Amino acid sequence: MDVARTIELGREVTAGRVARRWLESQLDAAGVRQRLGDDRFEAVSLMASELVTNVIVHTTSEAVLHLSIARTRVTVSVHDDDAVLPEPRPADGESTSGRGLLIVAGLAHRWGVEPMPPHGKRVWFTVLLGR
Repeated sequence: MDVARTIELGREVTAGRVARRWLESQLDAAGVRQRLGDDRFEAVSLMASELVTNVIVHTTSEAVLHLSIARTRVTVSVHDDDAVLPEPRPADGESTSGRGLLIVAGLAHRWGVEPMPPHGKRVWFTVLLGR
């Protein structure tokens, strides 16, 4: 049941919402919503939206979202052309932004950031599928 899909999202302010809807439709089409369960399905959607929004807010690049579904896991990655690698910032209690990577770190099975020479990076996460 290996599935791989990609969408180029551009730099529109609505890119996070578009990413979320696209990802949900792809997961539904692949029949994995039930294997994820409602909470993890929502978590995958939220994490993808956060990563795409980070590209729009913190870079001048377009965002490219890639979804990979394997037998035991879902992997989502977002690529952009900015070489600066993001790092989770501690929540200061005052700010309502800047928590995207903390959300990903808290909800994903695994996640990471990889430089993509000659420029750019890929931020990714995986979520395990239930039976």
